[in-house]
Amino acid sequence: MSPSPQAGTKAVIYCRVSSSKQKKVGDGLGSQESRCREFARYKGLEVVEIFQDDASGGLIDRPAFRQCFALSVNARTTRMS
Repeated sequence: MSPSPQAGTKAVIYCRVSSSKQKKVGDGLGSQESRCREFARYKGLEVVEIFQDDASGGLIDRPAFRQCFALSVNARTTRMS
């Protein structure tokens, strides 16, 4: 059994794919989100926001990533990737 986080711990989920094909098949955005939600439930975390980018990880300008990071820093939430 894994250790439980403090009661009321919040989490954000960040999902990213590099191509349009990945968005639709395999480990696309929906699959990533489902697995992250499952993990959050297992850990007793409350998911407060989902962020998704359809862009290469090599790109610096990923709008959802920047939003996710800003929320995590400002709200002191638990980050999941």
